[in-house]
Amino acid sequence: MDGVYTLWKASHFHFREVLRRGRVYLVVDPDSFPELGDALEESDLPYANLYGKGEGVLEQTEAPYIVQLNARDIANWKHLIKNLRNQNVAIGLIAPETVDIHQLRRHWKKWISVRIPNEDQPVMFRFFDPRILFAFLATLSAAEAHSFYGPAQHLIGFQDGQLEVATPEAVVRNTAPLKLGVGEHYLFRAEQVQAMEDVTSQVFKDRLKRYLRIVWWQYAEDMPEEQLSQIVEDGIADAKKLESMTDNSVLAMTLIRLIDPSVSTNSKYWRHAYDGAGKEHPGARAIFLLSVMFDENFPHDRETVELLFYKANRFGRPEEQWHDIPRNWETK
Repeated sequence: MDGVYTLWKASHFHFREVLRRGRVYLVVDPDSFPELGDALEESDLPYANLYGKGEGVLEQTEAPYIVQLNARDIANWKHLIKNLRNQNVAIGLIAPETVDIHQLRRHWKKWISVRIPNEDQPVMFRFFDPRILFAFLATLSAAEAHSFYGPAQHLIGFQDGQLEVATPEAVVRNTAPLKLGVGEHYLFRAEQVQAMEDVTSQVFKDRLKRYLRIVWWQYAEDMPEEQLSQIVEDGIADAKKLESMTDNSVLAMTLIRLIDPSVSTNSKYWRHAYDGAGKEHPGARAIFLLSVMFDENFPHDRETVELLFYKANRFGRPEEQWHDIPRNWETK
């Protein structure tokens, strides 16, 4: 809600301004940065996983890390920041000198899982994605903001390459925090769920466009942004018609729209998609149409077919792995 925080912008990629304000920590998602654990072990930076073994709904390897930065050891974390800067997989926070990493770990562990309306079980809350963080902050009352910030004085995130710092207004600290009991999870309101869905929907579309430009570069690398955005929207619309809105179905229909849109408008192929495996399993319909498109546009040798599906399966992998396919493998 309006008025619970103010936003100031640090100069481009300039952490020194932030470091002057107190102890700085990162909360980092290891799922999108597979080398994070090894990188932290090789550094001298204090760090902790938000979950220990057997705790909570996540495996220890899936839960975010909290990492302490300091001005004396910039060389140890400069490379880490550079890797994380444009991936939207980390936020920063500033805490007083009297607060240590273990106190922060206990606080942020409570926010990994939240409740949403009409769901019996807690769900994961990716507050460590700065896009989700700033959208969430805008929905909070003063009491909720006080509870969420906890011991943190400021929250930090990169938005469009710009370092932004969210500082709670005085009314937040002057309002009693929302109390959550032991084992109790924060309950999202319907408008908060919608705000998060709006963010994650756009996040998915942006990720899909980056994937197309990198992995299917022959078709998308130089395509105007507006045209590629329309292809993604058309792929989503096709997946809805197929009654399967899974990531794989949207990806398959978007690839068809990108490479050979005639397949997506061929009524004969659509009938086959519904009459075969797709009769019982809607998710199989888009995969069938993708196979048809591959069959009509590429050589039929085993190596080419395996490469095409290998490339299609890259979408679910971390973005850094999208560059693993040498361009001389291309078969167009």
